[in-house]
Amino acid sequence: MRAGLEGVGRESDEKQKDQGDHPTAVAGRSEDKFGVPETMKNAYQKYKQTSIQSASREKLLLMMYEGAIKFVKLSIQAIEQKRIADKGINIGRAYDIILELNNTLDHKVGGEISKNLEQLYMYITDQLTQANIKNDVQNLKNALQVLETLYDGWQKAIEQLKAKEEKGA
Repeated sequence: MRAGLEGVGRESDEKQKDQGDHPTAVAGRSEDKFGVPETMKNAYQKYKQTSIQSASREKLLLMMYEGAIKFVKLSIQAIEQKRIADKGINIGRAYDIILELNNTLDHKVGGEISKNLEQLYMYITDQLTQANIKNDVQNLKNALQVLETLYDGWQKAIEQLKAKEEKGA
C-alpha cells in the first residue's frame, strides 16, 4: 500500500521549492522572503512615486523632514540593538536628505533665514557623522530634536499660509 503512494505530493513539493519554499507561493509569481508578491511591491512603489511627483513643494518639504526623522529614529534603534550595519545605512539616508535640503536653499530669496537653516543643517550633518563614528545615541537625539523642531515650524508656517490663501480667495 505504501509503495503506491510514493510519488504523491512530490510534484507540488518540487514546485514549492522552486518558489522559495513559501507555502502560499503561486506558480509563476515571485515573492520576497516575507511572502509579499513582487507585483504588490511594484504597485506600492508606483503609488509612492506618483504621490511624490504630484505633491506640492510644501508637501515635498514636509515629506523630506519626515524621512530624515524616520531614519534618525531607526538609527537610534539600530545602535540600541547593536545592529551596526543598519545604523550606518539609516544615518546615511538621513544625511542624504539633509544634504538635499541644504542644496535646495536659495540664499538670494531666503536671506537670513536660509543662512540660519544652512547652519542648522550643517549642525545636523555633524551630529549624524559623530553618531556614526562614535555609535553615540545622544548625537542622534540632538539631530532629531532639531529636525522635529524644524518640521513643526514648517508645518505651522504652511498651515498659516494655506489659511491666508483661503481667506484671500
